[in-house]
Amino acid sequence: MTARSELFERISAELDHAYAKHGKDAWGRHEFYGVLKEEVDELWDAIKSDAPMSDVLDELTQVAAMCFRYYETGDRYRGPHPERRDEQRTDPRPPSALTTAGPVQGRGNRA
Repeated sequence: MTARSELFERISAELDHAYAKHGKDAWGRHEFYGVLKEEVDELWDAIKSDAPMSDVLDELTQVAAMCFRYYETGDRYRGPHPERRDEQRTDPRPPSALTTAGPVQGRGNRA
């Protein structure tokens, strides 16, 4: 087994664990950033404390898994990611309608 396939296996197992524990509800961008930042902070803590490499790899796997999770579940406010072409894409609008719809109602618009 290659290092890449081992890492993907670890990520897949971490995703399954996260989905079982927290469900598969989509996050908005800000929620994703918050979860990702927490995981990156935990990775950085492991690095700074010179934790065993197995602990660092565990944290690295969690960072990667959260990125995959956001990609798989789509965005709560903007719908599925337009690049997704698999069976989970259920939004009837074409990808161009999702990316050009403009700002989400009720949210600040920063230029």
